[in-house]
Amino acid sequence: MAARGRFSECHGLLILPRSCQKLRFTELITCAERSVSVCLNLTLHKSTQGSGISMHKQGPLSARFVPLIAMATLILVLLVAACGTGDEPDDGDSGMVDSPTATSTATAIPTISSPTATPVDTGESASGDEATATPTASEGEQRFLLDVPAGGLSATLQEGTLARYLIREELASIELPFDAIGETSEVSGAFTFTADGEIVPESSRIVLNAASLRSDEENRDRYLRRNGIQTATYPEIIFVATSIDGLEWPLPASGKAEFTINGDLTVRDVTRRVEWQTTATFDSNSVTGTAKTDFTFGEFEMEVPDLFFIVSLEDNIRLELDFIAGW
Repeated sequence: MAARGRFSECHGLLILPRSCQKLRFTELITCAERSVSVCLNLTLHKSTQGSGISMHKQGPLSARFVPLIAMATLILVLLVAACGTGDEPDDGDSGMVDSPTATSTATAIPTISSPTATPVDTGESASGDEATATPTASEGEQRFLLDVPAGGLSATLQEGTLARYLIREELASIELPFDAIGETSEVSGAFTFTADGEIVPESSRIVLNAASLRSDEENRDRYLRRNGIQTATYPEIIFVATSIDGLEWPLPASGKAEFTINGDLTVRDVTRRVEWQTTATFDSNSVTGTAKTDFTFGEFEMEVPDLFFIVSLEDNIRLELDFIAGW
């Protein structure tokens, strides 16, 4: 009765118990083997009961069931093969082949970027708060101008301003001519403009301490102080600006400009009209640049230096002013 309770049927065809239908592959084989063994024992038991043969004397009788055992084994193999296709895969079962899953690597499909939309001029102008002004080429070139107070505008020289002279000469110790350079940072002054952009000469003066000019040769500096400028009597070189040509007004708040500063230069007791060719860079707080002029010794009634170490000296003095001025 116990065997009959475990099996659905065992009449020539082998049917596995329902408890074996959801087992793993290895467990299914074990269950099938047990099913064949039980079914075989049931068959032997019925045969022995029907023939009156004692169970203790069934050795010769067992040989008659060899074909039945072979048939049962064949059915077992077929059943295992049929059931194996429907088993669920198990990660720990090395005998099973993993079925494809949705996580398999897919071939990448190239993405095509959408083309950037090109604005099309419809001829309609935007209005209201949503309209945004787009700078044009002419607007990009527009320069902002400084606000000029009603009383005028003044640019005062600041620290970092340098004044220098340059004279071409040839020394006995050097074959090629070169520029003798004397320089000083002791420069002060300002340029003042009216509200209309005119120079105010009374407050547009640049003063240079002549005695502070220094070069790489002390003999040259000594001669210039004693015989050239005569700094003991005329300690300062003074320039007074009288007008400016080529500079727009109001002054630009940014960018570069080239213009000419006209005025009177005084060396010793001689004053001459000179022009300074100027290049400047403007911003809202200051103006920086370089102004250049030149003249001969004779124009200011000075003699060309005659020193033992100088072979030749060009009769031309170049003055330069590297200025930094704040508004």
